[in-house]
Formats: sequence, structure tokens, C-alpha cells
Amino acid sequence: LPVMLYIYGGGFTEGTSGTDLYGPDFLVQNDIVLVTFNYRVGALGFLCCQSEEDGVPGNAGFKDQNMAIRWVVDNIAAFGGDPKKVTLVGHSAGAASVQYHLISEASKGLFQRAIVMSGSTYCSWSLTEQRNWVEKLAK
Repeated sequence: LPVMLYIYGGGFTEGTSGTDLYGPDFLVQNDIVLVTFNYRVGALGFLCCQSEEDGVPGNAGFKDQNMAIRWVVDNIAAFGGDPKKVTLVGHSAGAASVQYHLISEASKGLFQRAIVMSGSTYCSWSLTEQRNWVEKLAK
């Protein structure tokens, strides 16, 4: 069966996969396996220090998403899904996440289709300058 892997929105600051925004009924009735997951948001997920020497390159939120996508590819067959028919779907910040995964080498080849709803990497909130955020949070 085809798989729809949903990434929730929330401006990268809040949210949960347990939202009622999009119910599973239509998908299940049409033989589509729906997968949702949580990922770290806010400072724990998206504060990026860009410090290779300190061992914290990148950000945890996108790494969480990438690991969830990998888990689906490796395990979805046990739930009746086809790992070669994965569609990554996102709303708001989730949509921007989908676009980032489309260009990410770490996510290359993990999904075959993408649906981007009401968000984009071009939105002002999807890429914020990180300079001085660590100092501001520490205060």
C-alpha cells in the first residue's frame, strides 16, 4: 500500500503529531498507510550552534525527522506499506521541512513524492539567523 508520512506544522516552535487538523479516515478508507511522528521543536529542536568542533552541527529537529523517514523506509512493510511508495507531506512548518528534505543529501532517495501545504522554505520564519540566540537564551 502507498504510505503518507505527515510532518506537522507549528512554526518550528510548537506542535504535535496528535493533531485533529487532518483525520486519517479518508486515507484509511482509500488504502493509504498514514504515519505521523513527533520531533523536537523550539530551542531543543531548531537552535543550531553550527559548531563542528563542539559536536553539534545541524539541528536536532531535522535530524529527528530524517530518522523518522528512515524508520518508515526500514519498517513500513511490516504494517502493509510499500517503502518504495512513500509520500512526504507537510503543513506550514512541516511543508518547509518537506522542502528541506527534498534538497537534503541525508534524505535523498528515502521518499518518492512530496506534498507541500501552506508553507515554504521561502517563508520568513523557515530560516532564521541564529547569531546571538544562544547568548539570549542563556541570559
